[in-house]
Amino acid sequence: MNSLDELRALSRPRKGPPCGMAAVHLQGDDWETLQVGLADPAITAKALMAWLAKRGFTVSFWTIARHRRGECACKS
Repeated sequence: MNSLDELRALSRPRKGPPCGMAAVHLQGDDWETLQVGLADPAITAKALMAWLAKRGFTVSFWTIARHRRGECACKS
């Protein structure tokens, strides 16, 4: 596979529903905290779910876990 074929493969639309994490719109320190939390395996998806709920976002821990693994539409 050459570089152009690789680029085309990456450009294919991903099937399935949009990721629930795409609805999370945070700013400033909260956004940075979320990014650090998602990258830190010591912070559980359930902890992130509770943290997001305190900020008004309803995201299941399954959605957060899938997002972390890169198995959602965000990573397409």
